[in-house]
Amino acid sequence: MILDQKLTQAEALAFLQSRFKPIGNLVEYVAGFETTNGRQFALLRRGEIAIIAEPGNWSSIASGIDLHKRYEQGESRAHFRAQAPRLYDGLPPIDKLSISTVSALSAFCDAYGDLKAAPVELLPTKSAQTPQTINNNECEPCMNTILYGPPGTGKTFKTAQLAVEICGGDGNLPRKELMESYKKFLEDGRISFVTFHQSYGYEDFVEGLRPELKDGLLSYSVRPGIFRAACKAAEENKAAEKSTDKHVLIIDEINRANISKVFGELITLLEPDKRAGETNAITVKLPYSMDSFSVPSNLYVIGTMNTADRSIALLDTALRRRFDFEELQPDYAVLSGMLVDGIKLGEMLRVMNDRIEYLYDRDHTIGHAYFIDVKDLADLEKIFKRKVIPLLQEYFYEDFAKVCSVLNEDEGFFIKEELSAPKGLDGGDQKFRYTMKKEFLAEAYRKIYE
Repeated sequence: MILDQKLTQAEALAFLQSRFKPIGNLVEYVAGFETTNGRQFALLRRGEIAIIAEPGNWSSIASGIDLHKRYEQGESRAHFRAQAPRLYDGLPPIDKLSISTVSALSAFCDAYGDLKAAPVELLPTKSAQTPQTINNNECEPCMNTILYGPPGTGKTFKTAQLAVEICGGDGNLPRKELMESYKKFLEDGRISFVTFHQSYGYEDFVEGLRPELKDGLLSYSVRPGIFRAACKAAEENKAAEKSTDKHVLIIDEINRANISKVFGELITLLEPDKRAGETNAITVKLPYSMDSFSVPSNLYVIGTMNTADRSIALLDTALRRRFDFEELQPDYAVLSGMLVDGIKLGEMLRVMNDRIEYLYDRDHTIGHAYFIDVKDLADLEKIFKRKVIPLLQEYFYEDFAKVCSVLNEDEGFFIKEELSAPKGLDGGDQKFRYTMKKEFLAEAYRKIYE
């Protein structure tokens, strides 16, 4: 690495792993480390290179190390207990540092790992404030987030992980324990879930009239939708317990509905500064109940979007402006080292997706989640027959020539037969029939990437 070149996340992680002992499991958004003298720090793995460390005079160490934010004693912070417990438990003072170059990262490591290093001396007071802090740090959850990407890229799991973290749980738990925690928050009313579809509307989401039959008489009453119910739960919790407990509303397949129709005038109220109690808080009168309504500041909204259904370029501009978007692409590292009868699953998927992107686009690639639970050749064959090949047929509108190009097909997956012109029809262009084989051999999968 060139010392003065700009760091990438992969380079920073590799550099730190070569120098320090890791703490806990490596997760998608944070990595924890411990020095030989017992100091702990965390690398935030989203956005620009940032490190959470003990407070100190960092500007005196090297150029390229900037104080992004100082957290005072007791100030809330993102959840990274499993990666750096000494910087989390008891909420001690910590610094969030921006590090831009290899030389700056090396200088940080030298100073932080040195028992006699000065930078860990606490700076005196809050009044001796350093550079202006930024509230929007990359590790803090956003109020409104949409996770988007091709199918099978882990959007559902990521949503559960984010929701648990926002509610104060541990997002680094193994999958089974994490989902148990998620279900507990769901049962407690801290998390709400809804799936949008083409027929979903304002009356379902916010409030609408519903018919009721009582004593043989038909009447109509106003019933709240899931959004209003989630807002009410968050508001009541905040008022009754005077707590800062956070609530989460998850909207699955958010792009399948007409967003303008579903949210109506409430799209403006989602903005963080327009929520109840904030600087530019807005209250509206709902059209059916005529109640005054505002969105509480402790309700987080997480949406998921499958880009194979609809590109984010087609989304309503009002929605794009009020949500933060996080892309999830196939993660081949998850499959690295996974071998089934000598078949390299990660390499196979990467090569297939390179061809899909070339023949179609990156929004229609295939996610790693399809292959995570593959244990043997039978599992792999089931995934290809029931998931992968039908998906490719849908993507390429039954154009088997392109399907075969993605699979580097040479009669490993299909039996190819030339069709003769039926009686009464003149023979035109050469046509073929493709019939899926009853059994796929290991060699067919290896041929995809070899």
